[in-house]
Amino acid sequence: MIVRSHFPRYQAPAAPTCPNRSFVREACVGFILLCAVAVLAPAAGAQQQSNIRAVGSCSALPLTYQIGDIDPQFGISPDVLRTAIREAIAMWESPTGRSLFTETATGELVIQMVYDERQGQWEARRQAERALAEARDMQEARTAQLESLRTALDARVAAYDRSVERLNRMIARQNERVGAWNAGEVERTETYQARLERYQNAIDQMQQRVEQEAHTVNALRDRYNEHVRRANRATEALNVEVGRFNAQFAQAQAFNQGVYRTRTLERTGERLAHSITVYHFHDRDDLRLTLAHELGHALGLGHVDDERAVMHAVNTEANRARTTLAAADVQALKQLCGW
Repeated sequence: MIVRSHFPRYQAPAAPTCPNRSFVREACVGFILLCAVAVLAPAAGAQQQSNIRAVGSCSALPLTYQIGDIDPQFGISPDVLRTAIREAIAMWESPTGRSLFTETATGELVIQMVYDERQGQWEARRQAERALAEARDMQEARTAQLESLRTALDARVAAYDRSVERLNRMIARQNERVGAWNAGEVERTETYQARLERYQNAIDQMQQRVEQEAHTVNALRDRYNEHVRRANRATEALNVEVGRFNAQFAQAQAFNQGVYRTRTLERTGERLAHSITVYHFHDRDDLRLTLAHELGHALGLGHVDDERAVMHAVNTEANRARTTLAAADVQALKQLCGW
């Protein structure tokens, strides 16, 4: 008996739909349509907000300073702070060619570091950023694995399709020969009958092969789809964490990193004491910039409008990496001191 059959063509699994979420800058990537992790909320800290002017500081240069208390929770030594202070002082002294600050054991300007919730919040933010970065790396690894599985699946599907097409051609050819036999269009000899039987055996073997290939394809498809489901669940969880991160740290830029304070005699304006207190810094460069900004206040400067300046009111991308003063800083000091 001649089997008239046609194997169903394997349909590749539909790509999962990217969830519609409100996270910052979300995107779907590649065939797996995984939702990209949101970009983390910026931590451009509004730096120092004090507009206090030191009284008569230009006439009393160089200002003497000393290193005060350093909260051990910062994890830095007096020598590390001293180096950062000297680097900040050099930013002011180099363009002016004047000695503006001198460290002494009894210096009138006390530079200290007080650890409070601002630094704690920043360190919590950094830990959260590291955790999110690790999660993103894991997602990228999942994406690479899915791409590899998809490549293997596509190759298997293509091979299966070729096998199905070949089997159908064989069946069509055999059915033509059997039809001719049944219609008496060919001589019914034992040789022709043996030929039909041999070809039928080949069809049966090909059909078994196609069935095995279909099993392999379906197993690989199921494996791929399960990985997609896992990856999408992980992406959803990661986006939830990003949302929590943004909700917790989006307002982190609202605090002061350092403050300059001065006490003066109300009657004469004579300065009795002044200090710089650093509450928070991101890294060594940020500490230097914070100190340089507060040292500018100690010299008597207020804030300037140029966002590239050390004495700009906000620590932004424009001034964060500065190692030298901006022209606006130098001009402000020269105007203040009459140089």
